[in-house]
Amino acid sequence: MSSTAQVRPVGPARPMVSVWLLAFGSFAVGTGLFALGGVLPALAADLGVTQAVAGQAVTVFAITYAVAAPVAAYLAARGPTRRVLLIGLAIFTTGNAATAAAPDLMVLFLSRVVAALGAATFTPVALGAATALVPTARRGQALAIVMSGLNGALAVGVPLGVVLARTGSWRSAVVLVAALGLTAILVISRGIPHLPAAAQTPLPRAVAVLRRRSVFVVLGVTVLFVAAGISVYTYVASVLMDTVSPTHGQYLLLLILYGIGAFGGSLTAGPITDRFGPGCALIWSLALLVLILVLVPFISSLAAAAVLVVFWGAAFTAPLTPQQYRLVGLVPDDATVTVSFNSSATYLGQGLGAAVGGLALSAGLAHRDLPFLAAALALCALAVHLTAAPRAREEEIAA
Repeated sequence: MSSTAQVRPVGPARPMVSVWLLAFGSFAVGTGLFALGGVLPALAADLGVTQAVAGQAVTVFAITYAVAAPVAAYLAARGPTRRVLLIGLAIFTTGNAATAAAPDLMVLFLSRVVAALGAATFTPVALGAATALVPTARRGQALAIVMSGLNGALAVGVPLGVVLARTGSWRSAVVLVAALGLTAILVISRGIPHLPAAAQTPLPRAVAVLRRRSVFVVLGVTVLFVAAGISVYTYVASVLMDTVSPTHGQYLLLLILYGIGAFGGSLTAGPITDRFGPGCALIWSLALLVLILVLVPFISSLAAAAVLVVFWGAAFTAPLTPQQYRLVGLVPDDATVTVSFNSSATYLGQGLGAAVGGLALSAGLAHRDLPFLAAALALCALAVHLTAAPRAREEEIAA
């Protein structure tokens, strides 16, 4: 495992420029993560399977990432940061090119494994580099910017993929992801200065970080609230069809509005976290997520849906930044280790959410009722944060 590299900025404005370039790489990765959710009905029809089965491509990607991210962070310490970022993007792009050409479900799943390995290499290193590039007081902002790349994919990348799928096939959306990956390779290779490799953390020390109760509880909160969001978003097309029955154009508009909310929630979470602290920011964002999910099944008009999805997107992405911030604060000397663990927790939550949603649908739950299940998961995340997290931290201090 690796800790955050100590990066020397090139000029006063350079660090934030570098952070935004890392955010573009995250945008490419985020588009790859969320794109299949936007075109899942078409993908399922093309491969001759149900949406619940096709949705497990999201689970395969997420579980692979969850397992690979800590290992990738450990191996990343053996090379310069920029080189590791480029290798990760190259693997990610290759995997998505294979997805676009997948003739059957097995090849689709295998290609998602490859894409996930690339994403697992890139994202933790990008987040760790972002925290090292800026002063401590701006860590929340830097993390929020890189995370906004992932969430900006919801606002731009996924809707654009839906448009391409409408004019061609679902494969066109994945071709877009591969093209974004290639562009990110060019941008980062030309625009990011040489960064030294991070100092390598011995494996026993990294395991000790994971075994800390306070860290483990924070990661558990991440798994739960991400599972809540993804259990619905993976099947969002059918959820919206069961509630407001939008036309294709209206569905596209709702996706864009959700993405705008997600992008805004990620960006505003940074300054809020810096000002009020990660605990307060997390409580309010999780409470909002529970409320929004409970309201989704009761949407009765397109206008109401348009307003609600903005807050829905913001409430889903806002908790990510305070969670990253809490982990960096708990183990400041091993920021990349904790960030990689949180990335794993994020994708474990995505895999769990897609699987739980698929199982619930297979068991007969209506699409419009999925948000109730998601709200229960989000409420569990809030309960864990309010009860277990403070106790775990007190025990660590006492010890």
